[in-house]
Amino acid sequence: MRTSKPRGARMMKIAELARRAGVSRETIHFYLREGLLPRPRKAGQTVAFYDDQHVERLLLVRRLREEKFLPISVIRRLLREGRVRAGRRDIELLSEISQLSPPDDTEDRPVAAVARELGVPPEVLAKAGTLGLVDPTGKLGPGDRRVLEAISEAGRGGPAAREMTLADMRLCQRHVERMVEAEARLFFDRLLAGDPGDAVAALGAGRAAVARFVAAYRARCLHSVVDRTLAEIDAGIALAGDSATRPLSQAARERGGYEGLLAELGARAAASGAPQVEALFALARLHFGVGDHEALASLLRRSLPPGLADDPRVLFFAGAARCELRDLATGLQLLAQAVALAPGFSLARAMYGATLLRALAARGGTPPSSGSVLADGTRGIAELDRAAGDEGAPASDRRWILYLGARVAMLLPPILGRRDAARERLEDLAGLEVEPADLEGVRLRGNARLALGLGSEDVVE
Repeated sequence: MRTSKPRGARMMKIAELARRAGVSRETIHFYLREGLLPRPRKAGQTVAFYDDQHVERLLLVRRLREEKFLPISVIRRLLREGRVRAGRRDIELLSEISQLSPPDDTEDRPVAAVARELGVPPEVLAKAGTLGLVDPTGKLGPGDRRVLEAISEAGRGGPAAREMTLADMRLCQRHVERMVEAEARLFFDRLLAGDPGDAVAALGAGRAAVARFVAAYRARCLHSVVDRTLAEIDAGIALAGDSATRPLSQAARERGGYEGLLAELGARAAASGAPQVEALFALARLHFGVGDHEALASLLRRSLPPGLADDPRVLFFAGAARCELRDLATGLQLLAQAVALAPGFSLARAMYGATLLRALAARGGTPPSSGSVLADGTRGIAELDRAAGDEGAPASDRRWILYLGARVAMLLPPILGRRDAARERLEDLAGLEVEPADLEGVRLRGNARLALGLGSEDVVE
């Protein structure tokens, strides 16, 4: 027996229902089987009629599935709760949930088209897509326009600002996603355990307050972190003033045959001809290696052949000597000249970067937040990082580069995340297995042990 068409109801067959709701017939049958849709009115064995209630329910379920990512089991339970308490109120109630974030008038438009309208540079949109902030090939969903507006603001800065802002957005995205998942669990626990209407009203009423709290608390945390970091920078700068590398002890020099090597190189440096120059540099390296900076400075004053005054190696040794003798201004000037003449001279670059940071302590009382301190500190760290990246540097230079970088990194604020790697480098250097004749290696090993708070008889404490 066929059921009659209800008066005043607009009835439709499944094809029209599928078209109006934007789903397939298979989806409608699936939702019917899962209990998400009311049963249709039968008009025979193969004919069924649906009405506007089915359209509303399908649109709601589709939105909850595709935009709110709710599983079928949760949707079914919510619908049952609503049906038990208020009949058609289930539609209105769940619609309120899905409308807590008002739809943009640009929804369903291509992301790329709206991004162009907002002035998002193509390379910024591509980077945002790589980071997962937005799908450049998709269509806008709820809230996506505001995300694009934020990305557009990020695109107005220079390359470095863009990179940092987008990376910051990605970091925030990960934490916000976890926060929202926790909020959703809290909300649905209350929704299913109590009055759905009260739960929805509470969620809607609290959204603005929570948003203000998140913004205010983030600003508070940033202020606290900046203050703490600047205080730690100030403390690190003070310690940097006493971070000079200690000279090799007399006992270690004797074990390594220092006096014999010194006499041999001195005789060769006193001879004439081309070998004299190389012997002179070998002697300078010996003084540098053991930390005898008075002898190094004296050697460069009295024994330098004509034409070598602007040699990068001479400038480096002279600069290193002046720095260790506390004439930091002259030392920095000489090291800067060495780096300018030989950009690939990584040991000179590392010494320059480390001395920049030591020089900050000599200013005495300059606030760490001042532009000059931050600029010099940043430049010093950048020079050390660049030198550390030169894996082709000579092995003897490489040890010094790693030591200088690690020594400075141990003085940096923990928030920068460099101390663990620096400690590992120092531990490696402290465990060096070197022969006594490797005077530089013995000295570096001793200084690494001192930096780790361990004692050493190889260096003068």
